Amino acid sequence: MKGRSYRHQFKVSLGDAAIGAGPSSTTAVTLGLVSAVIAATQHAQHFEDKVSFAVAMALFSHDLAWREDHPPKFKRPEECLISAHRLMQKTVINMEASVYWVQSMGQALARAPSPQGWPDLSADWLSPDAVLKRIQWAERYGETYSKDLDARDLMQQAFGPNLSTSTSQTIARAESGAQALAFALASPEHLRR
Repeated sequence: MKGRSYRHQFKVSLGDAAIGAGPSSTTAVTLGLVSAVIAATQHAQHFEDKVSFAVAMALFSHDLAWREDHPPKFKRPEECLISAHRLMQKTVINMEASVYWVQSMGQALARAPSPQGWPDLSADWLSPDAVLKRIQWAERYGETYSKDLDARDLMQQAFGPNLSTSTSQTIARAESGAQALAFALASPEHLRR
C-alpha cells in the first residue's frame, strides 16, 4: 500500500505541476513530459527501487526535454559569479567582494526568501536594476581579472558555435582587455544557463 500511495502522490504532484496548480511548481511542465513520466512510473510499479531510474529515463530521453525553442534561464547571481570563475579558471581573490557582488545583484547569501530556496524563473532575476548590477559587476571583474586573459578565446572555447555573432563582434571591438572581458561576462551567453 505504501508504494501505491507514493506513486499516486507522485502522479498528483506531476499533474498539478502540469497545470501550474501545485504549490511546489516553479515552471510550467509540458503535458507530454508528464504523460511520459506517469507511463514510466506505471511500468515500473513492480520494481519500487527502479521508479526513480524510470522517471529519470523518461524525462531525459523524451524529445520535449531537448527542444531548442525553450529559452535558457537567467542565472542566479551566485551562479553568475561561480560560472565566471570557472570560465576564467581563476580562484576567488577577495571573498568579501564576491559576497558583496552576489548580494548587490539581489541574492543575500544564506537568506533564501522561502524554504523552497531561491526562485528559478528568469523573471525573478531579470529586472532593469538586476541587469545594471550585473553589468557593473562584469566591468569590475573585467578590470580585476583581465590581465592575462583573452576574452575572445575564452568565449570561443566555452561556447564554440553557440557564441552569437553579435557577442563575438562586441568582444572583438572592445577597446581593452578589461572591456572585452566585461562584455564577455555581461553577454547573454554567459548570463543564461
